[in-house]
Amino acid sequence: MGPREVSATGTLETVLAAPECAELMGLSDAGQLLSATITGRKDDLVIADLGGDCINLPDKGEKVGSKATLRVFASDISVATSRIDGISILNQLDAEVCQVQMVDKQAMLRLKLCQSGKMLNSRITPQSVNRLGLKTGAKVVALIKAVSVKDIEY
Repeated sequence: MGPREVSATGTLETVLAAPECAELMGLSDAGQLLSATITGRKDDLVIADLGGDCINLPDKGEKVGSKATLRVFASDISVATSRIDGISILNQLDAEVCQVQMVDKQAMLRLKLCQSGKMLNSRITPQSVNRLGLKTGAKVVALIKAVSVKDIEY
């Protein structure tokens, strides 16, 4: 990219979700910004509502009812073909695969959350794509560790 070339256009959310843009900006991975509302507390965690899908996050004293912007990297989202018992990952969200794209010998999945319709990226290996039989339209469960979600403050 030259000093005055435009490599991408769109909202901040769109640009951060594009793998090629993350690399140009020196970010460790593509990901997404998610708007959420803190709706409660349970077991030293806060519950963040993404618009129908709820995730658990470490409690940092956020006020119930407050708005939050969360950043989740694609490499912090795993997928499964069904919900998993006996796992430390607290957040298991139903999703649909909208796209499977190969990026640098890795697979980038574009997932649509079933309740909120929000989009997530998940970076996994091509072997996992093949082993799980993932393709556009596949129903999956997005697995997100609570501690991997970053707060963004403006």
